[in-house]
Amino acid sequence: MNGKQCAMGTLCAMVLLTMAFIPVSHQPAPYDPWADMNEDGKIDIKDLAYTALRYGTLGDPTKTVYVKRMTYSWSAQFSLPRWVPLNLYNDTRGYDRFSIYVRVPSGDQIQVNIYSILYDHAEILDMFGVGGSNPSSVVKTYQVQSDQINIWMENSLQPYDVTVKVGVYATA
Repeated sequence: MNGKQCAMGTLCAMVLLTMAFIPVSHQPAPYDPWADMNEDGKIDIKDLAYTALRYGTLGDPTKTVYVKRMTYSWSAQFSLPRWVPLNLYNDTRGYDRFSIYVRVPSGDQIQVNIYSILYDHAEILDMFGVGGSNPSSVVKTYQVQSDQINIWMENSLQPYDVTVKVGVYATA
């Protein structure tokens, strides 16, 4: 056996041994929010395209980088009497978007208005009803357009108090 055959035999044995330890099934890596460039909750081709467009660009690696991925969230449960509106104000300065979650129990209905407030000037951002025959919940997401939002809820349909669960989640 010459040196070439010995080297080839050793190389083939190493390749076969390496392949024996490679797992057959592929398990995806856990979700990494830093890789989700458009923050839609999934890492897909859109995130890859964002990175590919910037491939090969140059910059100063010593430059200070400010990371804005801060979040804000709260939730609470309220008793909403008939004809008494509930106003919840939230400061949205520094955030890019916010989501609102509203849930009412089975058979109850309420009206929800979302106002965008900038310098004491309020504009209606959205109006929707929540409720019906089944327990009902609504999640809506908005771009931040002002310094503050006002969530205005009213029980104008039920002759009794309605229990309402409300949550707000904001991201920068």
